[in-house]
Amino acid sequence: MLGLFLFLLAAMKTFAKSFTLLLLISLYACKSNEQIPVVFKVNSAKVKCSGVAPANCLQIQKGENINSDTWEMFYSNIEGFKYEPGYIYSISVKEIQLPVDEVPADGSSIKYELIEVLEKTQDLLLALHDIYNVQEIKGSEIQEDSLTKVPTMEIFVSERRISGTDGCNNYFASIETLSENEINFSPVGSTRMLCPDMSIPDLFSTAMGEVSSYTRENGKVMLTNSKGETVILLKKVD
Repeated sequence: MLGLFLFLLAAMKTFAKSFTLLLLISLYACKSNEQIPVVFKVNSAKVKCSGVAPANCLQIQKGENINSDTWEMFYSNIEGFKYEPGYIYSISVKEIQLPVDEVPADGSSIKYELIEVLEKTQDLLLALHDIYNVQEIKGSEIQEDSLTKVPTMEIFVSERRISGTDGCNNYFASIETLSENEINFSPVGSTRMLCPDMSIPDLFSTAMGEVSSYTRENGKVMLTNSKGETVILLKKVD
């Protein structure tokens, strides 16, 4: 009888140790699978993107790229996130790895869920987005005549690019730097027509290469050089 009792006692101790070990393993597994929230910065406007079909995508930064001027396309949805154009967001997001059998054929293997909106601020730079006529170049007033058209500029803030006419050729360029007072452009590309009078297009091209900053006032944008001199004066098209 004593032998049976000792056997049962030893068995219970072994079971208790095994149960404790299994519990510890389970707790460790749960902790290792615990998802750390990821912070996303979301830009103020969607841009055209190509996936399975043409669409408009969010622009985001995350990880080491936050606070840089480099945005990446985000092709997925964030469940629970109600996006409003014109605002820059900082949000906390849960990234959930889907089981292989639940991954959509044309979708991401990660599911994104909003945890919290950390910050929402209006993007004041969007006020620069518009179509303008060039009113002056280096102090010379520009007037249309039979030989020359008035140069124009359309500023696409969210896409960081500009386009328009220099008075003869259509041009385009990227916006390489844009802040509350700084702006500069990539080398300008254009069509290559030769017009009877190239003085205005040539002057415009030279001035564009000098732009480093800007100010806004009453529907006008003053593009200025490193000395603070206005090299191109833009007036918003009514």
